[in-house]
Amino acid sequence: MDIAAGIFSEIETPEKGLGPIFNATSCADCHQNMAMGGGGQTTVLRAGHVSRGEHSRDNYLHDSKRRSDTNGSSGTFTAATAILTNGDAIPDRSLINQRAICADAQSHVTAAENISTPRLSLSVLGDAFVEAVPDATFLALAKQNGGEAIMVPVLESPNTSEVGRFGWKNQHASLFSFAGDAYFNEMGITNELFPDEATTTCEPAGVPHPNDVDHDLVNLTLFMRATKVPPRGPITLATSKLIDSPQSRTGPTHGVGTNLDCHES
Repeated sequence: MDIAAGIFSEIETPEKGLGPIFNATSCADCHQNMAMGGGGQTTVLRAGHVSRGEHSRDNYLHDSKRRSDTNGSSGTFTAATAILTNGDAIPDRSLINQRAICADAQSHVTAAENISTPRLSLSVLGDAFVEAVPDATFLALAKQNGGEAIMVPVLESPNTSEVGRFGWKNQHASLFSFAGDAYFNEMGITNELFPDEATTTCEPAGVPHPNDVDHDLVNLTLFMRATKVPPRGPITLATSKLIDSPQSRTGPTHGVGTNLDCHES
């Protein structure tokens, strides 16, 4: 666990594959609030525009040709084209990285990308318990509550799909897939699941491809799988009244399976 935690907090450098475009130099940069593995305090940027239907028939998450940005175009949304300072364009990239290893690689978008949103990194503490829940349980909960369970590919297991449960769009079913995505999209480090660079602008000579020659994905996943669930807060008179209130049973959250019946014990 100490080795895995060290990899999770390790500061990466361009010589080891960081960038050329990235948001953070270590996993702990984005997952550190209260404890390593917690949520983030700074946001990343997602951008794009209304598509007028050209992606309406896409099954985005299952299209391996677009794997470089797993929050990209789908439905009526077209992911942005990231424009680098040197004029290079990276199409179908909703994630607009805020940092780069050189000025030529700095990303921005044009005025055509009229949809944008900031996102905080979510906590990964205790996520192994979520990973261990059988698909059948999620499917039953979705049916019971009128929701939808999204089936997504397990990147490390070709031709396998499971219920998505990690990431802002539930785009990953396993923590190994999630780690590969974050390592590439947030830090620019290519790996066995995401082997192709978004850009090689300013990349130092001699950088191996894929960048993750030490197979750090194994330890990043091990760290997340070894963390425990954060403790719940104290039950006070105020919170106990909220739990027992009619609104907690029948309020607007009831229909999506998040009413407080789930959080009493």
